[in-house]
Order: sequence, then structure tokens, then C-alpha cells
Amino acid sequence: MTKLNPTHQESTQFLKNLGKRLRYLRSRQAWSQQQLAYESGLATASMGAIERGEVNTTLDSLLKLSQALGLTLSQLLTGTEPGFYKQRSQQRQISRK
Repeated sequence: MTKLNPTHQESTQFLKNLGKRLRYLRSRQAWSQQQLAYESGLATASMGAIERGEVNTTLDSLLKLSQALGLTLSQLLTGTEPGFYKQRSQQRQISRK
């Protein structure tokens, strides 16, 4: 059963993972934060705060970012769940045995 109320730690981890994901996707485009901000219609200062996991961004902003990057919202959020990378690492170790 899915938990409806994430802990503060889980929320913080999600925001950090989201920031890392955005930074990775932005770098794949060879874009600066300023360029992604321009393409998505967001403020440049907001981009830095989002990438550092300092702000709880809105769904509207996430949609704008995903569209600017040419992704669906689902693709943008892939891997941002708390524990996602830990689970994948464990799965890889099991499959290697």
C-alpha cells in the first residue's frame, strides 16, 4: 500500500533527486541554467534553487520544464523517488549473482 504522507526526509530527498535529474537533462542539451529558464519561461534564480533542491516547485513549473526539455512529465520525474537509486543498485547486485 502506498503511503500518502511522505516524511520530511523523503520530501527533501525527492527535491534533491529532482534537482539532480534536471541538471543532468539540462547538461545533455548543453544548456545553461539561464537557457533552460528562458526555454521554460521560468526565472533564472528559480532554476538554481530547483536544481539545488531548495524549493518545492509547482506542477505548472514541472510541466513547463518537461516541455522545454522535450519530455513528458513522467519522463522528467523518472528516478526522482526517494530510494530509487538505492533500489536499482540492489537489484543490479542481485542480478549479477
